[in-house]
Amino acid sequence: MGTTKTNRSVNATLCQAGNFQFAPDQVVGSPCIQSRGWLWCKSGRGEVTVNGQVIKLEAANLWLLPWNRRVSFRSSSQEPLFIGMVHVVPAYLTEDAPVFSVAHCSTDPLFDSAARRDAELVGLSELDSIHLNPGTPLAHLLNYAIAWFQRGERDLTSAREIADILIRETATAFSSKQPASGALPPLLQRALIYIDRCYKDSPTVEEIARVLQRSESYLLKLFRRHLNTTVKAHILDTQISAACQYLSSSHLNVAEIGQRVGIPDPYHFSRAFRRRKDCTPTQYRETFSAT
Repeated sequence: MGTTKTNRSVNATLCQAGNFQFAPDQVVGSPCIQSRGWLWCKSGRGEVTVNGQVIKLEAANLWLLPWNRRVSFRSSSQEPLFIGMVHVVPAYLTEDAPVFSVAHCSTDPLFDSAARRDAELVGLSELDSIHLNPGTPLAHLLNYAIAWFQRGERDLTSAREIADILIRETATAFSSKQPASGALPPLLQRALIYIDRCYKDSPTVEEIARVLQRSESYLLKLFRRHLNTTVKAHILDTQISAACQYLSSSHLNVAEIGQRVGIPDPYHFSRAFRRRKDCTPTQYRETFSAT
């Protein structure tokens, strides 16, 4: 099947989306998926094999998967995978009775449909990846796409609008990307996982270095060399990202949110939030709240 090239994603359509919790050691596969896939590892560990290429998955990895892909997931026995998956058909050439599903094998009625084609998505490359913090605009958008699809009240116009925004937001995120943790040194991966789990306790550089059995200076060099940031800045970014999640999806007040993410002083929390988001927590909630 040929690839249709286009300078716009006007016919790109969100056709399927959802979350999936794996059991320990669970293996799941599909022989031929006809969509462009946004694979977000939300938690846990494991691997996915895409057209014969083995990719390690860690929490906060986002991978872009190709059209006509053969995939097989294997979940960790100790930390089972929890993933979000969004499927976009780049060129959905129909205006009537859209089908919100994608072909996963050659016997599916949608397989090689004349109305569905792959197409160039401007700014995106297949099998590219980033480290995706949960409080970023792209993470919010992926969660919204999944929630919209699962709500069941679907229409072609909205499916195309969401796909178009998703493509543009993804291109923006990848233009200044932080590499997926699977592409980082194992020690740095361990540090990121530890921070994701313990950010509410505001761990110090000394504590993290002690857990990893390395010197503070070595840990600082890892963060600077591979992530272009400091350990303290990454912890604070993680805390603010978590706060964004609370602000957009809960009714907790700002002080309670600050306590939950490890910044109990309201003044310090609001000041740190404004520095990173260019708005107050209240303004962020008014803009991004889903309720």
